[in-house]
Amino acid sequence: DSPFKESSNLTYINIPDTIDSIPVSGFRDCINLRNVVLPSTCTNIGDNAFSGCVAIERIIFKGTKEQWKAVARGADWHSGVVNTNVVECSDGTIEIDASLTGI
Repeated sequence: DSPFKESSNLTYINIPDTIDSIPVSGFRDCINLRNVVLPSTCTNIGDNAFSGCVAIERIIFKGTKEQWKAVARGADWHSGVVNTNVVECSDGTIEIDASLTGI
């Protein structure tokens, strides 16, 4: 189990460049999480990783749109994220499910 799962005090995360994978249910039900910054090194987002994070307003991916398209994203990785439908990449924004590879 992730130490961050259901952490109601978490409002912002900036995942370090040394991380390449977000675990299954890694941040699930962090209901006050508003901003997520993912490194360009991230290649995998597990099932339900951000599911239930209803307050997320911004998802920033430090890589390019093409790199985002290559990220494997598990089932329901962002279920319940309703305040944004885009990911901010280094070269512009892209639909949150662009080239979804995990489903």
